[in-house]
Amino acid sequence: MAIPVLKLDIPIIAMTAHALAGEREKCLSRGMNEYLSKPVNEEELFRIISGFGLENSEYKKVKAEAHIPEYQYIDLTYMRSVSGGDQSFEHLVTKQFTEKIPQHLEELLKAYEDEDFAILKLRAHDLKSSVAIMGLLPLLEEKLDILEKPNEHQHVLNQTLDEVKNILVSSLQEAEHLLTSQNN
Repeated sequence: MAIPVLKLDIPIIAMTAHALAGEREKCLSRGMNEYLSKPVNEEELFRIISGFGLENSEYKKVKAEAHIPEYQYIDLTYMRSVSGGDQSFEHLVTKQFTEKIPQHLEELLKAYEDEDFAILKLRAHDLKSSVAIMGLLPLLEEKLDILEKPNEHQHVLNQTLDEVKNILVSSLQEAEHLLTSQNN
């Protein structure tokens, strides 16, 4: 059975979490027109789109002129670069962070308590993408890597889990403060 060819002239941009050497070539060889790895940089995405002749007739580059509040844990630089100054987007992802992180943390702690290392590994991995938007990955990545490779005899596992919990609890408080300030 032959695969039908659509003969469309719509560019396809592959977006993947794989930033390994050869990944771009692999995507292009499979019919993609371009490749972009996560986390997505808005300016790079627009540059790629512009390269296909899709000019910026509807795109308006917005620079966030607003003061970026400083927090001890959360770093809004990445969120602001992704949002392009769209405050409703920033509010939405902050709200999602405050709603989802408590459940993620609870599942992580329960998995450790139950010695369910498969779930512990999954939850630690899931947290990496959940905390990235709030700029927490530099603080947590090494700790989450440890939790992703648990070992029942690993003496640092409990300490690492406590550190992750403390950072997340404090980050949640900062995110709640941010939500309150966004509403004003």
